[in-house]
Amino acid sequence: MKTERSNKESYKHYSAKNVLAEWLTGDYLRVDIESPFCMEGTVLFVPDISCYDEKGLSCIWEVEHKSGVTGLKLGMIQYYQHASGHYFPVYEISADYILRQTSKPKKILKCQMT
Repeated sequence: MKTERSNKESYKHYSAKNVLAEWLTGDYLRVDIESPFCMEGTVLFVPDISCYDEKGLSCIWEVEHKSGVTGLKLGMIQYYQHASGHYFPVYEISADYILRQTSKPKKILKCQMT
């Protein structure tokens, strides 16, 4: 499930993203890491993690390390939601919080963006 680390991505963000994906794997039918969302052949945004259930896309997660989700990215996510008619929660979670855990927490502390 792990992805290759890009040169622009910090090791902290990369590690936290993969740990979170492991935590979420048992809760959803499918968990994708950095899977692009496109409309008419154009990539609108690439979330850190996308989670799917039996109905389709359930939610997306963004791991915050140095800065949170930008207004531009959040706007593109909202545009996609409006254009597709499919609304889903967007969660932001701290890389530090993830990496401080010794095992999967019973409740994951997160901030809902949409």
